[in-house]
Amino acid sequence: MCFLLPFFSQESANRRLAEELKVQCELRDEREAQERRQMVLDLVELEGQVLGLHAAFDALSLRAQQAQAVNSLMSVVAEIDNALEMSAPVLPQLKKLQEMSRLDPILFSALNSLPCEVTEATHRPVPTAGDLKVSIKKNLRECIQAAFIPPHSGIFGHLLARAFSWFYVLEPHPPPIDPETSADPSRAVAEAADLAGGINAESALNDRESSAGTGDSTSRDGLAKLRRNLALLSYASFYVDRGHLGNALRCLEQLDGLSRAVSLEEIQRLRVFLLLHQTLQLAKARLACINADLLAGAKSP
Repeated sequence: MCFLLPFFSQESANRRLAEELKVQCELRDEREAQERRQMVLDLVELEGQVLGLHAAFDALSLRAQQAQAVNSLMSVVAEIDNALEMSAPVLPQLKKLQEMSRLDPILFSALNSLPCEVTEATHRPVPTAGDLKVSIKKNLRECIQAAFIPPHSGIFGHLLARAFSWFYVLEPHPPPIDPETSADPSRAVAEAADLAGGINAESALNDRESSAGTGDSTSRDGLAKLRRNLALLSYASFYVDRGHLGNALRCLEQLDGLSRAVSLEEIQRLRVFLLLHQTLQLAKARLACINADLLAGAKSP
């Protein structure tokens, strides 16, 4: 029995050793499996980070392209501004701006909504605001002379109108109602002129009836139109002096008869100037909005 004890002790030790080795192997396998799982998770996370970096890079690249496009558009707008300040033709820059604005529907729609006569007028030098003020003031004198010409009159009527226009002093004053406060500014100007013509015609009619007792309706109508045109010219002169060319245009557009015919060229020049400048202001505002969106997107995480 004494000889068997060491044998059993050795066998028991071998079993314990085998069990410990088995446990260690299982722990090692579990640890390796856990490490592999962690490596897979790390790879997935790294892949997500790489994809995120790619997305961020693409977004930055897109913003850079958009910023470059906005800067190019702003550069063309600045070229148009410089050309307008020098009273130079702006058709090449305008066509370039229209072509480059295709990526933005709002800007493209605004630029391509310009009437054909405005685009055609940019073939020639576009007058500045100062040039328009001078030319309109000169044209107002011609309109005054035309207003005094009686309908269907001959050379004598023209000579008489010239004489009257020499002695007539055009006093600039605004209409009784500010057009800017009205829902329809053009209608407000027309109603103010009609009121001026009607009041003056009625006063003249009363004077004629009190002195002579008779009157010619045609002459009264002609006098009313004369008063109306002179009132409109007075309003236009007032607005030109203050640089309100939009209101001056509304006044000139309400003229009738020979005064209207004489002012047609100035009306067209004013329309071109105002429409072109309004479109450029809209383009600048739109580009500023796009630029602000790009800056806000660049600051956001």
